[in-house]
Order: sequence, then structure tokens, then C-alpha cells
Amino acid sequence: MEPHFFQLLDRIRYQAALTAIAREGKSLALISPVGALAEHYKQALLERLGTDLQHIEIRTFFPADSDGIVQHFNQVVGEMPMAQALANRGDQPGLKLWVVHDAMALPAHELQLLLQLLEKFPGAHVRALLVYGNAEVIPDGLEAFEKSLMRWVVERPNLEQIKECLANEPDPLRIKDLRALIQRMAPGSGMADKALADPAPRSQASASTPDKASSRSAWVLRWLKIFALALGLLILSAGVAAWLNPQLVSKLKSHWLPASPTAAQTQAQSSSTAPDAPATSSTTPPTDQSAASDPANQAAGSSPAQASKEGESKDPTPTQTGEPSSPTEQSAAQSRTKPEASEPASNNKAAKDGKLASDTGKTGELLTELPEGAAQGEQWAKQLSADNFVVQHSISPTYAQALDIQKRFPELDKAHIVPQFVGNETQARFALVSGPYPGKEDANNFLKTKRSPADSWLRTAASLQERLVAKAARGRKP
Repeated sequence: MEPHFFQLLDRIRYQAALTAIAREGKSLALISPVGALAEHYKQALLERLGTDLQHIEIRTFFPADSDGIVQHFNQVVGEMPMAQALANRGDQPGLKLWVVHDAMALPAHELQLLLQLLEKFPGAHVRALLVYGNAEVIPDGLEAFEKSLMRWVVERPNLEQIKECLANEPDPLRIKDLRALIQRMAPGSGMADKALADPAPRSQASASTPDKASSRSAWVLRWLKIFALALGLLILSAGVAAWLNPQLVSKLKSHWLPASPTAAQTQAQSSSTAPDAPATSSTTPPTDQSAASDPANQAAGSSPAQASKEGESKDPTPTQTGEPSSPTEQSAAQSRTKPEASEPASNNKAAKDGKLASDTGKTGELLTELPEGAAQGEQWAKQLSADNFVVQHSISPTYAQALDIQKRFPELDKAHIVPQFVGNETQARFALVSGPYPGKEDANNFLKTKRSPADSWLRTAASLQERLVAKAARGRKP
């Protein structure tokens, strides 16, 4: 029966561990900070090996001292020719698996002696399963046996992974076992209570088919959510457009929402029309007086936008009335027309400046401001020597994710979060970096002695500094 996997990586490494023991002639070190999780995968491996390999011999191995290790090993190879003991027998039957249930209690020198004997005499067909439960860091000395020993580090699952595993389990009996495993993983903590307090798994929920009314209501609710989201995005885009173009908004407001004229506007209109009344009455017939007075009355009772439009059509062209404009009217007309003439020019200038800013390719100005920790990491990376080496543990799309990875590994508390531009992207990613180290050997020693993510790798400080700037801005003169 397959064990419960909280992460996809655990499923892959479980299959790799079976292949390494049964076919590749390797031993296995099972390491996990959660003792119950290490015990769970150990039991699953033993059951699967016992089923797949008919002639396998599984026994508990915990010698009293180094002499006990040598004595047990001599019992295996004592009657075997030396050439056969030194030869690699591959996947021949008769595999012996020695299980060290608590490898943390075994002294380091005895453990290294056992692994040296297994590596030197592969023909003995003996493998070791070393179980490190409640191990927060990878034990020392295991990296020297990379050819004959596979290391499987089982990370602690988070609450979301536990919930997803519980929801995707269709078998009620396996659900019961999974709940018991969750309780053993975090006894007395709130994580197990939160995971087990969730509703029934998806399989049980799908077993009870909902009626048509409930499915219809769910469908309506889903579309209402989509509509609300689209409406919110539309309102947000309209607000951004209004913020970027305040002059256009004021023009639309004056066109669609006319306001009543103020007292100062009516007084200015009456003062501008009063000097013209006697002149028109003395030079034009009475019929022209009514024609001249009607527009003034209409302008006084109409909106300021209409009055300004009529003033613009009459004041600059004195030939329409046959009367020369007074200096007051000319100054008033100029004060009304100058702002409107300058608005398009300012808009064109702002649009031109915006276009130039986008064409120059200064992507650093278009990006959001770096968090304080990332800015400090950037300054740290700029000061590195180009011939140094660093260890990159991860690269995340957000600063918060990079900080979360650093918190999960206490020994990386002195690591730096450095912004990095990948490919042609203009938005920075965030790399978790340790160092600097003067050579590759020093960086490798850090990886061997410190607990870090499994996909950590070495790189030069020069390559780290090169990606501090987006690709579009590289090579451009400052």
C-alpha cells in the first residue's frame, strides 16, 4: 500500500529510494525533522521491499561498539572468496538490509566504519537503512559516501499541504490512518487541530450529489463573483485614468454637469454688456436693440459654458456688430481664451514626456521600489569581489516568499535577499544568497555543514552582480 505523501517531491524520492536499495546497490539515510514522518516512510519502505524482493533479509542493526560491527560483517563475508566480496553483484537475490532505527544514537566513528565496510565490499550484498528522526540538520560525515549512500531529506509539511492530502484521500480507512499520522506529527500543537477541523474530504462531498437547485445557486453565485470582480477592475481602471488625466475629467464634468453661474460671473457679464447698450441704441434701429439684448439675457440665464462660447464668438470679431471692442472686453476675452489654448499644449507636452520616458528604456524607473531587505541585499552584492563565490539557495517571485524560505532554515539567518532579473523580465525576482567565499571549496564546505534547501548551488559573484540590472538596461551608459 502506498504511503501518504504530503509533497510531490516525497513521492519521487520514495521511488528513487526503492530503486537505490533494490537495484543500484546503495544504502539509504532517511532524515526528517519530524520523527513520526520519518517512521512513516521507513515502515512504507520496509513493507514495499519485503513485497517486491522475495529473498530479502531485513534485520535490526545496532551494535554495541566498533568490534561488534566488524564481527557482524565477518559473519557475512567469512566464507566468501575475497574476489566475490569485492565484486559488485548487482541485483542478485539474497539482499540483506540492516535497519538502524535510531541512527542519531550511533557514534559518528562507528557509523562511518559501517558505511566504509559496505562500500568496500559490495559483493556482500548488504545495505543499510539509517533513520534520522527529529533531525533538524543533516548529520556530518554522510557526504563522503555519495557513491554508496542516498540521502532522503523529508521536509516538514505546512498546513495547506496537510489539508490537501486529507481532502484528496478517497479511502475512509486510509483517512483514519492519515488523521492518526497527523496527530503524531504535531502532538499538542494547533496545526493538527486546524487540519482535522476542516470539512469532510472531496471524495465524501462528491458522494452526496446535490440537487438541481443547489447547483444552480452555486452557478449563479460563481457568476456574481466574476461580475463583481470585473466591475471592480473597471472602476479601478477608471480611477487610474482619471488620476492620470485630471484635465480631461474637468472638461467632461463641465460638459455633462453644467453648474449655475456665480455672482462674480454675472457681474462681469453685466459690466461687459452695459457700455455697449447706448451705442447700439443710437446707431441701430429699435429692432436691433431687442436682437442685441436677447443674447445678453440668454447668457445671463444660461450656463457659464454657453456664455463663454458666445463671448468667444463675439468678442474677438468686432466686425459682427460693427463696433470696436473696448480694452476691458479684450482683456476679458484674452483671460477666457488663454487657459483653454494652453491646455492642449500642456497635455501634448505631458504625453510627449511620457512617451520619451517609455522609449528610453529606463526600466529601473518603471519598477516598484524594492523592499528594505532587498535594497540592502543589492548594496551587499554590488560590493562583492568579482572572483568570489556565493551559494544561491532559492529564487522566488516575491520578497515575502524568499523571506519565508530563510525563516524555515535557521542556519541561513545571515543570508542576503538579492534582487535578480531573469531573461528579458523587467520585474525583479528575489534570490536567497550566502557568502561570499574566496573559492569553490569554501562554498562546498558551507553546503556540507549547514542545512539549506536541497536545490542550493554555487555561482560566481560576477554573475550575481550582472543580474542586478534588467537585461534591457545592461550595457547602457549611465
